[in-house]
Amino acid sequence: PYTLSLHDALPILDLILNLVNDTGDLLSMDKDILNIFSKDKINDAEISVVKNRTDQKLQDDVSIQGYINGIYIIGNNGGVFTSNWQINENELRKEFNGHIQPSEYYTAIHAASYNLFSNDNVISYVKPIYIYPSRKRVGTVIIDLNFTKLKEVFATSSIRENEKVIIVNSKQETLFTFPDSVNLDRVISDNKEILNSETIQLQRKVFGKDSIIVSDTFDNSDWKIVRIIYADQIYKSINQIIIIGVCLLLVLLIISLILSLILATSITKPIIELNNQIKNVENGDLSINISTKRRDE
Repeated sequence: PYTLSLHDALPILDLILNLVNDTGDLLSMDKDILNIFSKDKINDAEISVVKNRTDQKLQDDVSIQGYINGIYIIGNNGGVFTSNWQINENELRKEFNGHIQPSEYYTAIHAASYNLFSNDNVISYVKPIYIYPSRKRVGTVIIDLNFTKLKEVFATSSIRENEKVIIVNSKQETLFTFPDSVNLDRVISDNKEILNSETIQLQRKVFGKDSIIVSDTFDNSDWKIVRIIYADQIYKSINQIIIIGVCLLLVLLIISLILSLILATSITKPIIELNNQIKNVENGDLSINISTKRRDE
């Protein structure tokens, strides 16, 4: 079987998603934010202190993680925290309030139309904020990921030569494709079982060639990485491994023979010399003096 390790293929992209999820978890459990959002009415003086501190924290997170466009936290009671002031809060709420889900999720690619001075394409991580133990939803964390930068990370990942790779979400929406000029959507639509399995390996014809389709799932999202490897490339790699293995075996065999010869010579040579000296004694030469530095028998 042709195995695929997500961590070997896309380690940086996998790390980015993990960091984004960790950031969302920390913000959704922030005591100051929970305290403000848990109130039906907000005291302006109280929220002003928390807002300044929280907004600065969000700005720091964005500056450290360069692939993040912005972080926004909106409360059901009207409170808003944001990493930048260039946001239309009404548009922000309108964008995400219609897609409320009970748990965190990643959106498809969309334009950040709520940003007043930028209309970059982003993929948003959306995480609800709950108060426990009541499980009352009081707000939402939104982290916008810069699609262009994520695409650069994907394009420079450890993708093997002559492979075709696609990343899709559970809604069958394509996020990234390599090579960028190839449309691989048909591969997903023709093999729906890819979306229903954590990992899967299929043998199919792709673009008329016998191929192996291998998929794996990102740990903290509904994204799947799907690789298409032509069978002749796999067989070529296997043949190369076999040739290398045979060559290594031959080298080891030759080394073993040489070491065996050296070892045998080191043992038999002093025995032969001793035997020759004994024959001289048998012939009457009693002046023979046998000396050796060896300490074995």
